[in-house]
This record gives sequence, structure tokens and C-alpha cells, in this order.
Amino acid sequence: MTTRQWTEASAYEAVPWAAGPATSAPEELRRLASLAGRWRWTGRSRTGDFAVEGETDLRWLPGAHFLVERGGLESAGVTNHSLAVTGWDKQRRDCVSDYLDSDGTQDSYRLGIEDKELKINWPRVRFAGRFDDSGDVVTGTWESSPDGSRWQYWYDAELSHLPSPWRRMD
Repeated sequence: MTTRQWTEASAYEAVPWAAGPATSAPEELRRLASLAGRWRWTGRSRTGDFAVEGETDLRWLPGAHFLVERGGLESAGVTNHSLAVTGWDKQRRDCVSDYLDSDGTQDSYRLGIEDKELKINWPRVRFAGRFDDSGDVVTGTWESSPDGSRWQYWYDAELSHLPSPWRRMD
């Protein structure tokens, strides 16, 4: 680990993270509380020619109105590091994540949980998944719409909560 990586990691760990969303936050944002923690991400196309794996870490910023996600996903031997900040967008009346990654991508997507359904909606990519009864595993499917008109299967994914010393265990 380089000095810079150690400094960045130490700064990330030193933030006084909130235990969960603020009680004054909109209901849609409070529903994201179950996403806090570390998650193992695995995915594979049904033909087996495409695979994704990695981890993502989600924490509530102090004040508890924003959920920060830091991730690293590997596919085809290349790791993509990303950062996203999710908050309530009053104009869109939705939870919106501002995203950037090590490939130079900067975009936003909508994120929501309704009942046991997790939905992630980018302009041309979307995920629909379902939490299991424990709430610690989400399975679902990614779809893409390269031409912006028709959705098509991309790959299946599973997210599994990993143990975390700071994760709230209510």
C-alpha cells in the first residue's frame, strides 16, 4: 500500500460515520438504511463469458442525510474503483446517487428500496434485485439499453452483507 493509499484509507476510517439515516430524512432515503455496511458483489452472465466481483462499502455521513458508497469491482482482470454519494433530490422527488470512478466516468443514478426490492436505475443500465428473508443477500439482474429504447439482459448479480465492526446491529 502506498503512502497516499494509506492516508486516504485512514481518512475514510476516521470520519465519524452516522449509525443510520436521520429521522428527519424523507421516507425513501430512510429505506436505504439496510444498505449500510460492507457488501461482497458477484456477478456472471448466464453464458459464463462475463464475470464481476468485488466489494462495496456504504456508510452514512455525519448528519445522516447522505449515504456514501466506496467500491472496487473487477471484471476481465481490471479493477474499477468508484465513489457515489446518495441523497434526497427534492426536484426529482427521488434518491439520487452522484457517481464517479477510476475510468473517468461521472454520472448519476436513482437508487431505491420498496418492500424487499432494490432498484438501481442509470440512464441506460438498470438493476432489479430482491432481498432474502435475512436482509443480508440481494439477488437480481442487470439489464442494459445501449440504444435507449429496448432493455436486454446483461448479467445476474448477488450482493452479500459482510461482517463489519461498525455496522449497526439492531
